[in-house]
Amino acid sequence: MRPWEVDFDTVQEISHLIDDHIEWYDRILHAIANPANDYNKHDIAPINILIDFLDLYKDKELWSKKTEEGLRNHYSLIMSDCRAICEMIHEKQAVSTARVDSFRSGFLNFMFLLNKIRDHTTLISFGMDPYSSLKTKALAMLDIRKEMERKLRQDTPFSILLLKIENLHEVEDIFGRNQTQRFIRLACEKIEQKLRIFDDMYRMDHNEFLIAVKMTDRPGAMLFAQRIQRFFDDEQSNVRMGEYDIHVRLSMVLAEPVSGENIIDLINNMRDDLEEKSNPEGAIITFNEVAPIKKFLQKTS
Repeated sequence: MRPWEVDFDTVQEISHLIDDHIEWYDRILHAIANPANDYNKHDIAPINILIDFLDLYKDKELWSKKTEEGLRNHYSLIMSDCRAICEMIHEKQAVSTARVDSFRSGFLNFMFLLNKIRDHTTLISFGMDPYSSLKTKALAMLDIRKEMERKLRQDTPFSILLLKIENLHEVEDIFGRNQTQRFIRLACEKIEQKLRIFDDMYRMDHNEFLIAVKMTDRPGAMLFAQRIQRFFDDEQSNVRMGEYDIHVRLSMVLAEPVSGENIIDLINNMRDDLEEKSNPEGAIITFNEVAPIKKFLQKTS
């Protein structure tokens, strides 16, 4: 599973997790407040449903490793507190204030992260990439098909531009994954400044993006791509990362789809062309060059 394949069932599953943990938390607090009552051990025992959930989605890239590690760490701490509290309750001992405070604090931190991944996954399920704030690949496929239908009905020109940030892996090696997501977001915001109000930009993969250049034929889209190139040639378009100004180095492939074109095949062909001809050479800090735009020559029928 990739992030753009998330459906709303995943969001509902996380919402159920949140509800189950809140209900469990309330039972523990009620047991602490009413120690004289008899409690079923099962009702206030530590629960492990979150671990099963995280293990199920472990390799599916729905949230950052840092968020998952935080969830697991907080979960371990509150379950440790829970076991100690349950033992005191069953032994009819007074639960210490320090233990209760630790449990409350740990649970609040845990719920903050759990709500964070719920909100994050909700964005994905609605077709928005939570890191870049761009539309996802799933929406790109839907929107392009609509534009192809418009082209067929009204003979309206339409072009697509596939972009790759060539230096993304170098940025990640130096600044780490979380800061790289920030770099992506800032770089995409700069690109979006050059879009017209009716154009759309999508995140297709980690370092790959697509722009739907609407109502524009291939020559017009080439002029548009050249404006982006000139914009990133200017040092003032650099992305600030700590003490460094990072130049965004792009490779691009341009196509004007023809009626009846298989969009998935076209994008795969463009991607192959991009991978074959893109030039990832260049220093990460100075970034004095932008790889030239490569034009994908689409055969017309």
